[in-house]
Amino acid sequence: INAYESALTLAPDYYDAWRELAALYRVLKDHRSAAEVYEKLLSFETDRVNHMYELAYCQLKLRKYEEAIRNFETVLTMEPDYEAASAHLDAARRLALRDHIRKGKKCFLAKDAEAARGAFHRALEFGDAPAEVFYFLSVISFDEDQDYPKSLELVNKAIALDRSKAIYFYQRGLTEEKLNKRGEAMDSFEEALRLDSQFQHARAIKAKFPSLK
Repeated sequence: INAYESALTLAPDYYDAWRELAALYRVLKDHRSAAEVYEKLLSFETDRVNHMYELAYCQLKLRKYEEAIRNFETVLTMEPDYEAASAHLDAARRLALRDHIRKGKKCFLAKDAEAARGAFHRALEFGDAPAEVFYFLSVISFDEDQDYPKSLELVNKAIALDRSKAIYFYQRGLTEEKLNKRGEAMDSFEEALRLDSQFQHARAIKAKFPSLK
C-alpha cells in the first residue's frame, strides 16, 4: 500500500497504480478505502463499468444500501447482462427493505409515529414488503390520522399477505368498528380469537363481546 501511495504522490494520474491499490484494499476487506479509490478510478475513462460495479459492491458491504442500489442500476444500464451486478442489486434491495423496516419498528416502539411512517414508506420502495409493514402503517393511520378507511385498506393488505396473525384481525376489527361495520368487526374479532385465544388483546375482545369465546 505504501508503495502505491508513494507512486501516486509522484504521479497522481497513474491509472494502473490506482487500480492495483483498489484491488489490494478489496483483498484486505478495507471496503471504505477501496470505495474511495474506485471513486477516483471512475474519473478515468478505462473500464468504467467494472469500477462502478466494484464501488457499488463496497457500498453494499458498508451498508450504504441505497447508494449501492443506484450504482448497481447504473452498471446494468451500461451492461444489462452483468449477472453479478444483477444479483447484488437484488441483495441490496432486500437489505434496504430490511433496514427500513427495522428503523420503522424502532421508531414505532419509541412512539415517533411520523418517523416510523417515513421509514415504512421507504421500505415499500425496495421490493415486496412483508405483511407487518402494512399492519404498522394501518395502526399509524388509525391512531394518528383517524383515517379509518385508509387504516382498513392497509390492514387488509397485511391480512392478504399473512392470515396467521391474530393481531392483524384485531386491528381490522377495531377499524371496522369505527366505520360502523359491527358485523364485520365481530367476524374479525372472532377470527383473532380463533387464531390465538390468549393473545394480548383477547381479554378486551371477550369483555366487549361476551358471546365470543
